[in-house]
Amino acid sequence: DFDLLLTRIKNMRGKREFFNLGE
Repeated sequence: DFDLLLTRIKNMRGKREFFNLGE
């Protein structure tokens, strides 16, 4: 599940990293 992976990263890092991965 990609959503789960993103959630983990979001929790570990910040929204900036999350957006960077998305973009």
